[in-house]
Amino acid sequence: MRWLRPFKLAFRDLKLSEFRKQRTEFYLQLAKSIERRERFRTFLIEELRISRAPSTRDDSRAYAVELMMNKLSQGQEFRFSQILGEVMPEGDRLMLSAVDFSKDRPATLRSLVIAISEQQQAKALITKALIPPLVLLPGVFIFSYVLATQSIPVIVKVAPPSVWTPFNQAVRVVSETLGNHGLLMLMVGILMITLFAYQLPRWFGPIRSRLENTPRHLAILLFPVFPILLPLVIYRDFQVTQLLTSLAVLLRGGATLTGALESLRQEAQPWLRWHLRKVNRHLYVSPTEYVEAFSKGLLSARLLARLATTIRNDSRFDRVLIEMGTLGVEEVRKEIASTAKSLNTMLMVGAGAFVIFLYVGQLSIAQSMTDALDPMTKMRESVK
Repeated sequence: MRWLRPFKLAFRDLKLSEFRKQRTEFYLQLAKSIERRERFRTFLIEELRISRAPSTRDDSRAYAVELMMNKLSQGQEFRFSQILGEVMPEGDRLMLSAVDFSKDRPATLRSLVIAISEQQQAKALITKALIPPLVLLPGVFIFSYVLATQSIPVIVKVAPPSVWTPFNQAVRVVSETLGNHGLLMLMVGILMITLFAYQLPRWFGPIRSRLENTPRHLAILLFPVFPILLPLVIYRDFQVTQLLTSLAVLLRGGATLTGALESLRQEAQPWLRWHLRKVNRHLYVSPTEYVEAFSKGLLSARLLARLATTIRNDSRFDRVLIEMGTLGVEEVRKEIASTAKSLNTMLMVGAGAFVIFLYVGQLSIAQSMTDALDPMTKMRESVK
């Protein structure tokens, strides 16, 4: 039954989650096994025995090895990309194809480990920047909702017209809107964020490319009115780290540039596939115009400048890309860290400013009420 397949895959991924977190250790052990000229089946049998032993029990690892052994026993043409790809994350599967045709498989596996480490560091930077706002924002909404629905409505019932100065009236309008439509606004916001996240790897085209190339300082300034710019820039830079590290592994494994780019394009999601299609088309027409090929929106201006400088010092573009996939990724990570930090700051400042607006507004309304109900104020008004 096809409708059960997504649930089966989700259950399988759940059981493999612990193994995938520690998969770099598995790759390094496999590299040592190949150097010892141990048969792959023997390696899997021994790993399964260790994973099932009471003193070294690891259910997730045992499950992964069982899946690989089942795949190996099907009698098809042996390929590491097929056997290991059965249990590894999608991001690894493409790079594993480099192991199949590599002349030095242990070295390629170790390059894969380095690439995974680079990618995990980039993910960690984004996660570190986004966790504080994600923790803070629900609290901000709850505080603002309680303030808007409990305190200010009571004041509105008894306040005289003189209380509603322009600032106090603005606080009242925001509070009433939040009180009447707050839950609906929250659900719409969650839906829009979910839809945006879903479309990130799928939406492509010239408009998005121009948005992604917005200078970071301008994206920060426009964040209050156009908040999608910073996330688009972060996503582009993160995908570039994935691309460069994958290219480095494939090229080190012996793949040609066009072959590596085509392999990446076939396995990539729509956004990256669109960019790589443009790169391939340009290289087909002008095989030596590397900077121009990668300047269609995929690489940032800073990374393009590094690419151009590196090409001047090395005529072999495959070596250039390998260097970009190692040293160049460090620069991309710095850009990701800087942009993610800016996004963190903007979200925190925005949330704090909204809370302060409501809190100060409540104090202002209360003070205006006190002034309006003061006997001396009433006496002066009656005299007038």
